Amino acid sequence: MAINPDEQYSPGSMMKVVTLLSYLKDSEKDPSILNKRLFFDTHFSQLPEQTIITKRLSPGQSYSVRDLLETMIIDSDNDATVLLASQTNFKTYFSLLRDLQLPVPAMDQKDYPITTVKFSRLFRILFNASYLNQTNSEYALDLLSKSKFHEGLAKHLPANVTMAHKFGERFYGEDQQLHETGIVYLENRPYLVSVMTRGRSQDQLKEILSITGQTIYEFMRVH
Repeated sequence: MAINPDEQYSPGSMMKVVTLLSYLKDSEKDPSILNKRLFFDTHFSQLPEQTIITKRLSPGQSYSVRDLLETMIIDSDNDATVLLASQTNFKTYFSLLRDLQLPVPAMDQKDYPITTVKFSRLFRILFNASYLNQTNSEYALDLLSKSKFHEGLAKHLPANVTMAHKFGERFYGEDQQLHETGIVYLENRPYLVSVMTRGRSQDQLKEILSITGQTIYEFMRVH
């Protein structure tokens, strides 16, 4: 089911999932890609505003692509994302979007409006292992399950319930957006949920996500 399925939002850091899938897809032909090391000189200055930060890269160090992918997904680090973007195979990146019938952005495009329904396709192909092979699909879902963001959909889930998820935030002056998409592994009945919100208070948006996540879980648990 979907509510306001045509409403578009700015996915923000949720697009990091596309970068993850692109690198893992290329690694199926050349596994050495994940071991390639990239040097991180200093924090990038021209980055979208980010308030949910759990860990940052250390300047003056080199990191493997695998380490950067993990930091990008688990900690949602923007520096890791930009560093990976400098070496991203955009032929693979854009091909993935076309395969999912999603619009292909221009290289200088700053925003990427998308609906919850369309973004959810990225998680569906991971769950079904229909884009990456089984090993890489499971690896990607494992990284997503280690996300350190627990103030949204996962806040009220029982500790023994795993959720593979990614959040995204975006700011336009006073207008704030906070979104999250994930797969909740409820016993033998996993389900996919994607919620996108906008408002004036980040705390209120987090509360909306957490209440929505709890409501859906309770419904799915008894049905």
